[in-house]
Amino acid sequence: MRPHTITYYLNELKCYQKYFIDQNLDTAPSKVTFKVIQENIILYMKEQGLKTVTINTHLRAIRSYFNFLYKQKHIRKNPVEGVRLLKDRSKLFRPSQLNS
Repeated sequence: MRPHTITYYLNELKCYQKYFIDQNLDTAPSKVTFKVIQENIILYMKEQGLKTVTINTHLRAIRSYFNFLYKQKHIRKNPVEGVRLLKDRSKLFRPSQLNS
């Protein structure tokens, strides 16, 4: 990987770890479930006022992290399986806006 890519993942995973610490949750990957991702990560980020784009950036890194752990057999179940990126409704345009 390029140095920029490594820095990106390190920064994103530090944010992820901070969310767990802020909520006094166990950071062990084997303890993380789909429900924890939904309620303690995604919902927490929304409550913190993060924009959808920012949340999705964090989710991409989190998904990559858990996909790697699962493929390498470090965890038995992949907690991000089925986790989808959020839709950014503010970016939707009506057809009439495109011709202006």
